[in-house]
Amino acid sequence: MVGQKEDGFLTLDYESIKWMTLQAVQELKAENDVLKAEAIEVVISRKSP
Repeated sequence: MVGQKEDGFLTLDYESIKWMTLQAVQELKAENDVLKAEAIEVVISRKSP
């Protein structure tokens, strides 16, 4: 992802960052979906006598 040119300057592979960001967002969405479902279950269980 990060490289170094012959002149010493650092380079950044933006294509890799794009795909890593997309993967991270997908993982966070999946985790968020699970947490939402758990929260709904808690709310429903509190409403039931």
